[in-house]
Amino acid sequence: MADFVEFKEVRKKVKLFNIGKYKFSDIEIKHLTIAMIMIILSIFVHNYGLSTLMSSFLSKEFFIMLGIYALTIGTGFIFHELGHKLVAQHYQFISEFRADFQMLGIMFIMAVFLPILFLAPGAVMILGRPTIRQNGIISVAGPLVNLGLAIIFTFIALVFGTQGILGTIVMTGIIVNSFLGIFNMLPMWVLDGKKVWAWSKPVWTGVMLILIIFLMIGYGNIPLLV
Repeated sequence: MADFVEFKEVRKKVKLFNIGKYKFSDIEIKHLTIAMIMIILSIFVHNYGLSTLMSSFLSKEFFIMLGIYALTIGTGFIFHELGHKLVAQHYQFISEFRADFQMLGIMFIMAVFLPILFLAPGAVMILGRPTIRQNGIISVAGPLVNLGLAIIFTFIALVFGTQGILGTIVMTGIIVNSFLGIFNMLPMWVLDGKKVWAWSKPVWTGVMLILIIFLMIGYGNIPLLV
């Protein structure tokens, strides 16, 4: 997700890292790391239960699943947020990801006790007043990154098949990235889809339909990967 904020003076010193024309801070890297870990743990608990997490903690199976989730859920989350950030910086806006620690806690509790999982780890905070068009393009960048990752995982599945650990990784990657894209494209609340819908309904419709197609591919409803 991406959100827009007014400027407030911050006196705390931060370390900045430059990659080309793009800037990152040590605080942002810390928040991204914490949010990614909490998302991975929440989805693991939601899928397998807290007792499984506790009983398998530090086992070989735990690290295998952790690696699979890091390569799929972790990359999907990180690159989604970077999509927002880099496009915003392309438009000359200051942008940084900030985790919502309260929502991260609620997300984990929901994963433990409820059959539904609501992912709201934080957002890329953007300083400035973009136009409706800029707002829409910045917002759609994240779901488009997830769509791109789903396409890459699908291509790998077509080339190498869907068997073994690699098959588990690519199929999880297709499903996770399609789902993340679809969820964030919902035209409601503070989600990306609300801003994309306000900018261009044809773009919203096209991106959402393609994401749904790849989700169906991931679940086998469209027999592309057989």
